[in-house]
Amino acid sequence: GVMVDTCVPGTPSPEVCDGVDNNCNGAVDDGIPSTPTSCGVGACASTGTLSCVGGVMVDTCVPGTPSPEVCDSIDNNCNGLVDDGITSTPTTCGVGACASTGTLSCVGGAMVDSCTPGTPSAETCNGIDDDCDGLVDDGLLIRIGATYYSSLQTAYDSAGEGSVIQTQDIQL
Repeated sequence: GVMVDTCVPGTPSPEVCDGVDNNCNGAVDDGIPSTPTSCGVGACASTGTLSCVGGVMVDTCVPGTPSPEVCDSIDNNCNGLVDDGITSTPTTCGVGACASTGTLSCVGGAMVDSCTPGTPSAETCNGIDDDCDGLVDDGLLIRIGATYYSSLQTAYDSAGEGSVIQTQDIQL
């Protein structure tokens, strides 16, 4: 008897990452190009490479770690939404008749206060700080009898403890 080899070589095929020499050139998984990859969103976005390693395609991309959201036009918590969940807070501004309210909110990556104080007006004797300088009815002269005072408080202080100032005695 003669030994007959019935082995027929396989048909070469394009190389794929599977731990086999598919193209029959003597090298396993050769010529498979690495490709760039990306992963994560917002501040967690990252890049890596998809490569054939030991017959398996491996992506080296690892997304960054999320952090609490802050008002900076960046998706810090990596949920796909920029500056989301930042709570608006009420604010106040101005004094006297100019006092107003507003809201501190995140707008375009910056905290913006919508509070705008009112416009000052000439001071009148009405118990209100009309000129918005923090002093009520300032700059007015008050006459009690023959004496002029710059404020009702000054007149009261000058009159002395126990004195009574009647409103009919006050003239502007």
